[in-house]
Parts: sequence; structure tokens; C-alpha cells
Amino acid sequence: FNMESAKAEVLYISKCRYGDPITALGIGKTSILTGSIMGRIVHYSIETKIEREIVDMSTEMIREISLTPDGQYYNIANGDIGWHILPENGLAPLRSYTVSIHPETRSHTEICMLSYTFQCKNYCCILILGTNDKSGPIPAP
Repeated sequence: FNMESAKAEVLYISKCRYGDPITALGIGKTSILTGSIMGRIVHYSIETKIEREIVDMSTEMIREISLTPDGQYYNIANGDIGWHILPENGLAPLRSYTVSIHPETRSHTEICMLSYTFQCKNYCCILILGTNDKSGPIPAP
């Protein structure tokens, strides 16, 4: 929806693969970025109308996409394993960072179904919920 003209317009329709729905969306001044359940990241230039696949598949779903406050970069949350940074124009390589609840081994958590990733501007928070079932609480790392 264009606030200046008060008109709705279609900027981009993403091509989804069967069984790989879009789970995150980021909209910048000149581009649109989508992330999927299988970790696929696609960059679309509003100016050139060119769609480019940045990442075909990852070990984790793309949970969130947000722009930095200056609008120059996308922050992309990759499940509960880390995040990526991509320039808004999509032309530079993807920079990746890994986060682990086991810093000594940098291994992935076995309880990822109980983790949630939240992202806002330049901040990323990974929240891991504990549970008290018959086997007892999940031990702290």
C-alpha cells in the first residue's frame, strides 16, 4: 500500500517451492527479501525486477528478516543457530554468524523445537524454553 498515493499495488509475487513456504519477509526501499521454512533466501530488486536466489537451502528455517535502522542491511535470523547480514541491494556476499548454547563445542541445540528467535533492528534474541515433564527439567548448558 502506497501511503502517498493511497493506492494498493503489487510489487512482487514470490515463487514458492512445493513444501517450502515463505516464513519471513523483509521490505526495503529498493528490494524485497523472503526466507523459507527450508532456509531458502531470495532477493528481489524492485528497481530492476530481478529475482536472485541467495541461499538455496539451509539446516534451519528463516524465522525473521528485519532492516537495520539506516535501511542499508537486512538482518536474517536462521532458526536458532545464528543470523546472516545482507546489504539491502543484495549485491555483496552474505555474512553469517553462528550462535550456540554450547560455546565449548559450538553445537546446535537438540531442543530447537522449544526455541524462538526474535529480531528487531540490530538486535537478535534466541529464547529457549525449558519444560518440566516426567523426565524432569532440561539441564542448563
